[in-house]
Amino acid sequence: MISTVILTLSSCNKVVGPHYATQPGPRDYTWQVDTINADGNILSSIDGSSDSSVWAVGEAGDFRFTIWHFDGKKWSTDSVNRPLSPNAVRAFSPTDVWAVGEDGQIWNYNGIDWSQQARVPLPKGAQGMFLNGIDGNSPSNLYADGEFFDSLDNAHPLIYHLSGSQWSQIKIQDFPDCGLYKMSFFASNRALVLGFKHLPDGSAPDSDKIFSFDGNNLQEIYSGIENRTGWADFCRIAGGCILLEGTSLSFYDGGQSQSLLMIASSNSGAGIVARSTDDVVLSMLDGIAQYNGSDLEYLYHFTGSKLYVTGMKMFSKSLFILTHDYSNGLNYVYRGYLPK
Repeated sequence: MISTVILTLSSCNKVVGPHYATQPGPRDYTWQVDTINADGNILSSIDGSSDSSVWAVGEAGDFRFTIWHFDGKKWSTDSVNRPLSPNAVRAFSPTDVWAVGEDGQIWNYNGIDWSQQARVPLPKGAQGMFLNGIDGNSPSNLYADGEFFDSLDNAHPLIYHLSGSQWSQIKIQDFPDCGLYKMSFFASNRALVLGFKHLPDGSAPDSDKIFSFDGNNLQEIYSGIENRTGWADFCRIAGGCILLEGTSLSFYDGGQSQSLLMIASSNSGAGIVARSTDDVVLSMLDGIAQYNGSDLEYLYHFTGSKLYVTGMKMFSKSLFILTHDYSNGLNYVYRGYLPK
């Protein structure tokens, strides 16, 4: 169902530059919905080098169904029982795809098969670790981020760097009780990193954080309570990134962020993807919506079961929305296509 409901927002000044589109983002998508039965696995990350080579991965209940591929027509898995519970996937090309997950595992797909490229060691004194994100300026200059846990089960952030063929841990400053979950490079040695602070004793409040990363150091640029008014996300576009900071959408190029809009809808979610400052898609609690430089409007309204958006990927003429239905354990991919 395509909704034409206009969501209330407050629009701000136009942002000019290479990231600014001269025309509003298009909305004339046609939609197809795919069902992926991953035997209970929650697919939580999606990426691709084109809309005919897309990957979706997720944590393992059954190791045979953690990695799925879309070839432009259908989703499939090779059902290989790999000891990998992947948290993130990054596709540089059809023959160079990376995935990271539990226990410091880093895997690579070469166009034929997946193989474990590395298993980074636990930091000194750590009792366990997760790698949750991977990105970089090139396939030979990669960074993987995540978290490790000390003997008291307190979380600490960590980042590993691939230079050539060797992975090494970067000695970043500590942010107690905070893990890292996503990374996106928008310039040479400039990235944003998403963090989540969760107190081990279960006390409130949890919080989302955004850090600036220069290849060696983290600098916190945003922190908000983990709910609609404070959660965070970002996505890369030409010239910088779009930031979601609670109910605020802005453009960031490493300097002062420039406001785009304030979201007034009580259904706004915690994920964004964009082509430009005038073509930003946001996850909603009941669907997906788009800011086109003028207003915010639903592109697709979910009906029936309660779906949770777990990942989004945008191409020049298409949009992939990865969701999970906790009521039946199924994953759904909503594929929207613009006219050629």
